[in-house]
Amino acid sequence: MKKIAQTIAVGAASGALIFGGLTAATGPGRDDDRADRPPISAVNAVNTVTHTEFVLVDSCRIFNTSSSAAGKKKIGKSSTRAFQITGDTNFAKQGGKSKGCGIPAHAKAVVISLTATGNTGKGRLTVFPTGTAKPNSTALSYYANRKITGEITAGIGTSGKISVANTATKATHVVGDVVGYYAEPMAVLVHANGSVLSKSGQVDTVTRAGTGQYRVTFNTRITHCVASATPSNLALDVAAFTDLHVDRVDVYVTNKSGAYADGWFFLTVTC
Repeated sequence: MKKIAQTIAVGAASGALIFGGLTAATGPGRDDDRADRPPISAVNAVNTVTHTEFVLVDSCRIFNTSSSAAGKKKIGKSSTRAFQITGDTNFAKQGGKSKGCGIPAHAKAVVISLTATGNTGKGRLTVFPTGTAKPNSTALSYYANRKITGEITAGIGTSGKISVANTATKATHVVGDVVGYYAEPMAVLVHANGSVLSKSGQVDTVTRAGTGQYRVTFNTRITHCVASATPSNLALDVAAFTDLHVDRVDVYVTNKSGAYADGWFFLTVTC
C-alpha cells in the first residue's frame, strides 16, 4: 500500500480548488460558476504546474544481483550495469519483484535504499540516469567484508532505467529497494462540452460520450494511480473511475437527483 505526499487538495466544504498553492474559488452566486465559464484562476493553476511531487511507497525490491534469478553476477571492477525502474515487466531477471514496484513511466527520479554486499575490498558506487554521462560522484562507499546500506535519489534515464557504476578494483553485489519516487502531477480542466481548457502531466485526450459522461485518456499507464475529480458547481456531483487494464479515467457528472448533467470539472491523477 502506498502513501502519497502531494500538494494537490480539494476544499469541498469551502467550494475551493487548491492546486500547487493556487486557489480557485467556486460556488453558488459566482458568475464564473456557470457550466460554460470556469474560473480563470483555475485555468492558470493547471498551466503553472512545473513541479514534481514525492510519492512514498512501501519498501519494494527492485534489483538484487546476488539473487539466483539475476544469475548471482556481481558488478565487476570499473564496470556499469543498468536496472529497470519504471513499468511492470522484466524485473525478475534483475532480482526484483516480478511485476515491479509500481513506478510510473513519467516518474522523473526514484529514491532507493542501496546496499553493497559480498565484496572483498573497498570501493564506491555511482548512480546516475541511464543514457547520461557518468558523474564523478559517490552514491555509496563500501568496505571489505561489510554490508553497507545508504539511501540515494537518482534521476531516471533512458527506457526508465538507472545505471550503477562500480568504481573500484573489487566486484560487489548491489541490492536496491525502492522507497519512493518523484513525478509531475497529472491534471486537466474539462469544459462541460468535453473540450480541454487546460492540462498538465501526461493527459492525452478527453471525449464526451454523452450528457455528463466523459473519458480522459493518458499517454501512460495509470494502473497504480488514484483519480480524483471535483465539479465546478457544488450543486453537481462527480465521480471518477479508473480502468485498471488501460490508460483512462471515466468521469460521470450528475445532479443531486442522480441524473446525468453536463458540467466542467477538475481531474487530478496521482501515481
